[in-house]
Amino acid sequence: MHTKVVCMTTQGVNVHTVEPDEGASRVGGSTTTPAFADWPQLLSALQDAASMVTSLLESAPDTGGRREIGEWSVREMAVHLLAGTRMYAECLAGTTSPLRDLRRNTLDAFNAGAFLTQSEDRGPALASLLREAVDRLAFVGSEVRAASVVGRLPDAPWHAGMRQPAPFFIRTIVSELLLHGWDMAKVLGRRWDPDEATASEASRLLLDVVPLMFNPRKAIGWGGSFWIVESSGSEWGFEIHDGLLEMGSSARAGCLIRGQAFEIMLWTSGRCEWNGSGLTASGPAATLAVKLMDAFEAL
Repeated sequence: MHTKVVCMTTQGVNVHTVEPDEGASRVGGSTTTPAFADWPQLLSALQDAASMVTSLLESAPDTGGRREIGEWSVREMAVHLLAGTRMYAECLAGTTSPLRDLRRNTLDAFNAGAFLTQSEDRGPALASLLREAVDRLAFVGSEVRAASVVGRLPDAPWHAGMRQPAPFFIRTIVSELLLHGWDMAKVLGRRWDPDEATASEASRLLLDVVPLMFNPRKAIGWGGSFWIVESSGSEWGFEIHDGLLEMGSSARAGCLIRGQAFEIMLWTSGRCEWNGSGLTASGPAATLAVKLMDAFEAL
């Protein structure tokens, strides 16, 4: 089993990793199937999510209006997606990320720069640019896959000097497309109902980002074992021990959380509270579900 124990400090993220058995692939805190076994499904999820967002943008009458919750307009959300997708394609190609740390002001500065350099505000034009960026990301990812050694999962430079496995970059953009697509749909008064298979591919990203979101200072004096089960059948778990996080727990004791993949994504991203999430909790520590997200920061 692959285990990752994480502590966050004011200087950044410290990660101690215990590697999985030889021949297994690393995706966050789990041991998974051989490298790139699920690549077709991941690329399908990328195209599906991108198609949903570009359809919204193509029919958006005004991309400059402010959104109901938060501070970004539809245009700014589209530019954020465009800049992030382009950056991740470059990372997969071997270019170092311009983000030297994961502090909020660093991320804000990156987005502010993107908003200034990309002046386009027409929905259809933004949709076209985003579609091109997504196609480029898929192409570079497939090139990395083709050049990889059988049974080995290649990685690429990410933020703050860290490296991530190649599928992480695709999965991050799928997640970003679905979550910011939900934001845009709210502003535009449109339905947003991602396919469960697409959302499930995106939600697997949580195995990688949950450790990055964890704030041990908010988990002092309490803990428990948590197991997440999606409607698609995907499941994973972790434990919190008085300020420490351990990924890869196989114990189902404690708090069992069930729901659709996108419901889990909305909840963990802070877009909805537990009581409005549609998720359910059971087990002897089921009441911990209500406070679980208090131990994490939005990323």
